[in-house]
Amino acid sequence: MRLVSLHLQNYRKFRKAIIEFPDGVTGLLGNNGAGKSTIIEAMGWAIYGNKAARTKKEEIKRRGAPSNEACRVFLQFELAGDKYEVMREMLGTNMTSNAIVKVNGMLAASSAIEATNFLEKRIGMDHDSFFTSLIARQKELNALSDKTPGERKKTMMRLLHIDAVDEAMAMVREDKKTKKMKMEAIQAYLKDVEEIKKSLSEAREMKEKMEERSRELKEEIGSMEKKSAELKKIREEEKKKSEEYNRLERKYGLIEERLKTKREMMEEKEIELEKLLKDKKELDQLIPKEIEYMECSEKKEKMENVKEKYINKKRLEEEIGLIEKEIEEINLERNKAMKELDELKGIGEKLDAVLNEKESMNEEKEKFDKEIQRMKIDISHIKRELEKNEKDREKIASLGPKGNCPTCKRPLEDRYPKLLKDYEEKMVNRKKKIFVLNQEIEEGISEKRKLEEKLDEISKKEKDFLEKTREKEMIERDMDHYDKNIKEKEGKMGEKKSKIMEIGEVSFDEKIYREISEKVRKLRKEKERAIVLRNEVKRIGGMKEDIHRMREDVNSLDEQKNELSNEIKKLGFDKKRYDSVQKSYDDLREKISIKRERRVEMDTNLQRKGEEIDRIKGEIEEQEKYRKKIKDINKEIGYLEQLVGYRDTGLLNDFKRYLISRIRPSLSHYGSELLANFTNGKYTDMELDGDYNIYIYDDGEKRPFEYFSGGEGDLANLCLRLAISQIIAQRSGMDFQFIALDEIFGSQDRERKKNVLKALSELSKNFRQILLITHVEEVKDLIENVINVVEQDDGTSRIEMV
Repeated sequence: MRLVSLHLQNYRKFRKAIIEFPDGVTGLLGNNGAGKSTIIEAMGWAIYGNKAARTKKEEIKRRGAPSNEACRVFLQFELAGDKYEVMREMLGTNMTSNAIVKVNGMLAASSAIEATNFLEKRIGMDHDSFFTSLIARQKELNALSDKTPGERKKTMMRLLHIDAVDEAMAMVREDKKTKKMKMEAIQAYLKDVEEIKKSLSEAREMKEKMEERSRELKEEIGSMEKKSAELKKIREEEKKKSEEYNRLERKYGLIEERLKTKREMMEEKEIELEKLLKDKKELDQLIPKEIEYMECSEKKEKMENVKEKYINKKRLEEEIGLIEKEIEEINLERNKAMKELDELKGIGEKLDAVLNEKESMNEEKEKFDKEIQRMKIDISHIKRELEKNEKDREKIASLGPKGNCPTCKRPLEDRYPKLLKDYEEKMVNRKKKIFVLNQEIEEGISEKRKLEEKLDEISKKEKDFLEKTREKEMIERDMDHYDKNIKEKEGKMGEKKSKIMEIGEVSFDEKIYREISEKVRKLRKEKERAIVLRNEVKRIGGMKEDIHRMREDVNSLDEQKNELSNEIKKLGFDKKRYDSVQKSYDDLREKISIKRERRVEMDTNLQRKGEEIDRIKGEIEEQEKYRKKIKDINKEIGYLEQLVGYRDTGLLNDFKRYLISRIRPSLSHYGSELLANFTNGKYTDMELDGDYNIYIYDDGEKRPFEYFSGGEGDLANLCLRLAISQIIAQRSGMDFQFIALDEIFGSQDRERKKNVLKALSELSKNFRQILLITHVEEVKDLIENVINVVEQDDGTSRIEMV
């Protein structure tokens, strides 16, 4: 299995992140809590779903992520030549799970459960085995050496999943206990006594045959052990020759490599010396040019001092000319403003006169308004009296001469015509007054309009005079500004004239200056070249000494090489003979191992037969009325006892011992291979005893783990932990090409960290991709690839591919 890429969206602390996984050693760096281990967890979640997460599924989605956004992981990897694409997500407020799997672009699974089952079957292991085989943590490395034998053994059982057998045995024992309780409750059903006796006879006969076979196996094993001891003695002799041969070969190779390197270095030094001698000749030729450069540079420096004064004086004269021109322009503007002020003389008095006239006319207009309003009120009053007269007259007219007077209540008679006439005269007089008043109102309105027209003309004059007044004020402000500006510029001009007086007369020839500058520029290259050559030439003496020493080293190495070649010939080592003896020994040990396993199995069966005979004897003594049922239950109990037996007996215990007996040599084998790679062949053999104590062979001598230094111990722990991963991966039948090492440095010093990292480069022979999860920043300069996990101010994390 090789990782290709991982995409995260709203997963744990990551809003969005994309990681491409290169080959070789890749460091996942970041502070504790930034989310480094989350990346490994996300791979497991993509493959196995929520059971691979360390929290409830509600806590997987990034805190603060919108409810309408998905929590999603997209994983790409290669497995057994196929390309896999896995997408797992949780949607909506209910966190509904969904997943799809594609293999080589074709859909292979389209639901969360279907995807998990498909991938678990293809990979060949559950999520616990997946994480155990592919992730090694510092606490697991420490557990392999720092704990007591019992604790260490327990840790090994857990890592290798052998503790699952203990769980199975506990379940079988519980089942057996339940059945016994049932047997005690239902004692009426017992087996037939005669049949039990017959079974007893058969069991005894079978036991005798098994005992005979066990004795035969013991004799065969004894004979094979004698032969094995003879082969072992021969193998040990050949092994010593092999080790000595390998040692001499390595030493011969190192000397040959050193000899080659020395010769190459000597040739380089001789070429370099020849170049330095040429440089010396060139330096002798450049010395006159160097002297000429110094003389010209001195002349140029003197002229530059004069040039600076010359340029300053010229600049000051130009600036004075500019200021004079600016003053002239300001004076022109000032004179123009003076003319405009003369034209606006007396504008204030004119504005006052217009304002007085306007005020007088407004007062007169107000009088007309009041008079017209008064006349309108009089007309309204007269009209009300006229209406009253009309009503009174109509009332009298309706009464007639015979009617009674509305006032005195006497008959009208002769007064009737006179009353009607009086009312008519009053009505005529009032109508005349209304007419006259209307005439006067019209005349007043006409006069008012004439006044309003005059007021409009005066308002126009007022507006014009106001604008001219404001214009006059602006011109007066401009005049003040012009005066201040002229005064300021005259002050600056005076300062510049004083500076020109301080500089005095200056004589400078631009043409001569350019010629000298050009000459200095051309000679500078010769000067700089002479400086470089002078530094190089100093090395000639030391170079000659180095060549002499190297020549002596080459002669010495040649002598050592010849001596080693003679030693190898004298040793007389035959690789084919050694391989043949080793194979014969290994084949014989394998046969002995098989025989022993058969004998162990036979002895176990014998023990079970003995237990069965004892059980049958006990059953015969039971009461007749309970025999039939107890026989059935005892039969079931017998099956369970075959699995677990008593204490350390039973098939499951045998299976557990078998696993341990097979796994421990495998662990030693894989651990030895890794240790040999990590130490460049310094240590080639690692061995584990029954309590999983680590022993390492040093120059053929078996030494305990504590004998070695801290760095070497760290490598041994790492080798053993990686061997566990290889065995678990081997069980699955898949070729896993990557492994993750989570915070394996612990409290190691810099040198020990460096040793571990050096060992990891050797581990690439076993794993194509190695993910190193750590918060130790100092290691990033020692590894090929770096992925930074950075925690941001808002609590989210981001990925930086370095």
